[in-house]
Amino acid sequence: MTNHQAPIVVQRDQWKARHSAGRSPMPAQVSRIYVHHTVTKATGDPCRDMRRLEDVLHARGLAPGYSFVFHPSGVVLVGAGPNKGAHTGSQNGASYGFAFLGNYDTDVPGWPQFASAGWMLNLLRFLGRIPAPLEATSILGHNDAPGAATACPGRHLDPKLAAIRWWAGVLNS
Repeated sequence: MTNHQAPIVVQRDQWKARHSAGRSPMPAQVSRIYVHHTVTKATGDPCRDMRRLEDVLHARGLAPGYSFVFHPSGVVLVGAGPNKGAHTGSQNGASYGFAFLGNYDTDVPGWPQFASAGWMLNLLRFLGRIPAPLEATSILGHNDAPGAATACPGRHLDPKLAAIRWWAGVLNS
């Protein structure tokens, strides 16, 4: 993915989702995005990785899970998409859940994931799903949610969340 090239976006039917994307649509506009790490291992097959993640989430009663998942390759996988996911407890209906596929307590996220997340941030802005000014949308770690007792999004991802907004600015220029 170059500066202004869109990432590959894989829809639920393309990665062969086996569980519902949820029935409740998100509100017309929200101003928060919670960032997570999946803790699952990434392979060279984003679709297989997403199906494995879906199985983990389903077993925990959390399917459809995250709104969008960002593979280390930069591929974007649609999870709950524009529907209410199951990612941040009481915040699910008022925020999007961005998940970086991998374990970012041990691994370091790469620029393709940040660039793809920035691209998605811009798409949501363009569609009016989040406020137009970049500064009007809070990009938070899962650990920033009210009552959250978690290390998610991981010690190597949490301090770099501002890179999502930075990439959105670069891609929007």
